[in-house]
Amino acid sequence: MRNADIREYLYTWNASPPPHVGRVAVDDETLRDGLQGAFCPRITLEQQMEILRLTDAVGVSYSMIGFPSNSAGQLEQCRRLIEFLDREKLRTLPTLLARMHMTDVQPLVELRGQCSAPFLVDLFIGTSPLRREVEGWTLEKIFDRARPACERLVKAGVRIAVSFEDSSRTPPEELASLIQLGIDAGMERLTICDTVGDSLPEGARRVVGFAREALDKRAARCVLSWHGHNDKGCAVANSIAAIEAGADCVSGTFLGLGERAGNAPLEQVIAYLHLAGSRRFQVDRLPALAARISQLTGQAIAMTAPVVGMQAFATTAGVHSAALLKARKFGPEFEDYIYSGVPASAFGRSQSILLGPMSGLANARNALELSGRAPDEALAKELLAHAKDLARWMGPEEIGQYLAQHP
Repeated sequence: MRNADIREYLYTWNASPPPHVGRVAVDDETLRDGLQGAFCPRITLEQQMEILRLTDAVGVSYSMIGFPSNSAGQLEQCRRLIEFLDREKLRTLPTLLARMHMTDVQPLVELRGQCSAPFLVDLFIGTSPLRREVEGWTLEKIFDRARPACERLVKAGVRIAVSFEDSSRTPPEELASLIQLGIDAGMERLTICDTVGDSLPEGARRVVGFAREALDKRAARCVLSWHGHNDKGCAVANSIAAIEAGADCVSGTFLGLGERAGNAPLEQVIAYLHLAGSRRFQVDRLPALAARISQLTGQAIAMTAPVVGMQAFATTAGVHSAALLKARKFGPEFEDYIYSGVPASAFGRSQSILLGPMSGLANARNALELSGRAPDEALAKELLAHAKDLARWMGPEEIGQYLAQHP
């Protein structure tokens, strides 16, 4: 094996990550926005606790656990989840969703009296001109509803956050006045929402940059968060752009679960943060977490899903496989990077060379080696010909059965 430093050979045209990337937190909305997905089943309280335990181990900072004003049952469930997080001494701060409406406030005031454990209330209201027109709202009406709701919660000792739905379609002068509303209310987190997935990366960068400047100009000490949906397929790119523009936190769901095209898939956002230099996440736990959420919700993981998909680090192509095997001789980092921009080993996975119709002899030789067979060029050619005839990839068990018939 050659001794070589992979850094001598890696070059990228990507810009350097922003200096605050190591401090960027993640807000997991799998148990709320995720389970709102049209095809997601209801999961039990115990299963939700299991997900909270797994996401906390990954390094999630916030978790949206419910909308307590929906029903007495939802309120009780939220109370039990708050107590669970406290009892288990998990680091995740539970967040409760509420409208900027007095009818949503009273149950939360009562919950504050029942729970000694900390929680955050995320107050939301639609702010775009389109939403206001449909709802029959004016900005003045929004302010009139929001102020007493915020004041009542703060007076009761409830920590509050503010989320402006459809922020990405709210004009700057209106958004500025709404941000001031949140500052005056004493919010500890402001979330800029791309509720309908309208943004492209430059749009996300501009609206978050605008909010960042507004907060900094007023010396507001609150977390700036980004919440994006995937309707245009840009949720991860938008999340990265938001971070580059100064977001302190990114919201999403694991596997990108959610309504319509879903939310930003957090496993991909966390992978970006880790590769950018953050060390606040246990990224090797992501594949198992994704697999369990898939099992509980019945939502399949796409074969090609980055990091957690079955094919994320697999190749059958002959030329690629041959290069990967050559790189293996230089060391594990070379094997990880020769045909991947993401190192499989960092995420508890490994590069996988499969055998299929697009394979070459290097794949067949590798299959023999993995099966414990001595190098045999003739047998490798026969195995490759068989794989091509099948016109699909062969799993290890199937290869073993074939070789058992060719001693």
